[in-house]
Amino acid sequence: MQDLPTSPLRTRFQAYSVLICLAGMALLLFYVLRFAGGHFVYTLDDPYIHLSLAENLLRGQYGVNIGEVASPSSSIIYPFLLAITLALGLGEFGPMVLNLIGAVGATWILTGVLWDALHKDSTGQVSAFAYVAAPVLLFALNGYALAFTGMEHSRHIFVSLCIVVGLLRVSRTSPPGIALLIAIVAAPLLRFEGFALAGAALVALALMGHWTRAITTGVIIVALVAGYMALMTSLGLPLMPSSVMVKSGPAAAMATSHFTSIFGEVWQSLRESLQDRQGIVMAIAVALLLAGAVLNKSDPNARTVALVAAAASVAHLLVGRWNWFGRYEVYIVATALAALLIVWRPWLSAAARRMTAPILIILLAPVVGSTYIYVTYLTPTAAQNVYEQQYQMHRFATEYFPESVAVNDLGWVTFQNESYVLDLWGLGSETARKTFSTQGRTPDAISQLTDGAGVTYAMVYERAFAGLPADWCRMAQLRTTQVTSSYDTVEFFLIDPAKSAAMRAALDAFAPTVPGAATLEIFDCPKQ
Repeated sequence: MQDLPTSPLRTRFQAYSVLICLAGMALLLFYVLRFAGGHFVYTLDDPYIHLSLAENLLRGQYGVNIGEVASPSSSIIYPFLLAITLALGLGEFGPMVLNLIGAVGATWILTGVLWDALHKDSTGQVSAFAYVAAPVLLFALNGYALAFTGMEHSRHIFVSLCIVVGLLRVSRTSPPGIALLIAIVAAPLLRFEGFALAGAALVALALMGHWTRAITTGVIIVALVAGYMALMTSLGLPLMPSSVMVKSGPAAAMATSHFTSIFGEVWQSLRESLQDRQGIVMAIAVALLLAGAVLNKSDPNARTVALVAAAASVAHLLVGRWNWFGRYEVYIVATALAALLIVWRPWLSAAARRMTAPILIILLAPVVGSTYIYVTYLTPTAAQNVYEQQYQMHRFATEYFPESVAVNDLGWVTFQNESYVLDLWGLGSETARKTFSTQGRTPDAISQLTDGAGVTYAMVYERAFAGLPADWCRMAQLRTTQVTSSYDTVEFFLIDPAKSAAMRAALDAFAPTVPGAATLEIFDCPKQ
């Protein structure tokens, strides 16, 4: 395939798509502010974990508590990018600014690929239906709502698409450009899932004869990841982030050298993938990519792109995770979709199909991406959920009762909080992760951790534990909506009986300020 067309009509189509994306995000922002009482709040609590880590990076500390190292981030580079935004004074808006860049870049590239697949070579134009297909396609890829999660996924999609289109420009006589090589390096640094796509792309470059650039780029990736792992080792942390090890069985098995269990974990992961709706969609996409690679004999670059995307898709089926508010797998869905548009372009852009193809996309995209359309619909109420629950916990911990606290939902409570926060889920506390991995989340293990850390009180989901220490006293219960939070109820427990009066006074002052539909019920703590 020759270089992608850069006609004014194509550029206009891409600009139109970007404006549609920004308009959709602006509309969502209006409703997020409306549902969250005028506050800008992300739809997940997770970005505030990264913000807390970034906050401490600026202080020379890797962790969410000063004096205690931890690796709660799911990304190697994301906390460092957020540290830059914090240094620039963007505060909690930093993730959104970065996500806007990722969303605009991804939309520009994807709709350029869409134009190439649908336009007629003789006129350089597309059917009017293509202008409807573009915004529908963005809906089906969580293109409007993903940025509001505050996580690194928008930029991961962007660099993944950069890899896809970058491979199209490579041939034996045309070496890979610097943009492609940067994207290959960035993919695994943004998300560990990016290793599969980056690795497949490097193999493709080597097979096309560009061994030197492929090896050099691979060495850079290895060096950067090795540097990260060396830092983790020097701090006494595992090679992979605690968040990855807690959530991924295969990753935990590899990181802890339990190699005999890796096959079982991968097999279990594949079974779960094929039981998930989007996992089934991905399996079908792999079959279509392979079929396109076999049938498209006229365009070797398109075949290469299809095979690279198929390899990365299979890797995600084997060890990847799915859903969780439409974010874990969306990068590979976007990658596979772009590759399908490329490898099936001869049939999609045929004159007889010039109108049929965009109509087919309009009809199929909502079916394939119904999960993400529903996520878009839920985005305002998800932000409301975080505002009513995690943000209120943050307010209580910083404004009303600034004492050491134990939680099992780490983000907002630890961000912009100078008091010690013990994470009873293990993401932000390596000691807790190790303790629970050997003893389980038992009352004795919990007491051991809270007593050792000198924790005054806890704000936890009681239902997340099989049991809590018997000497903890339930002081209050916060009831909220439940969209992205694990539960709709947070229990406030007093651990240090000497602080009973102080905590009761703090709760009495806090209760009238609880917003919206949230309610705080206060209980009498029996005398010890």
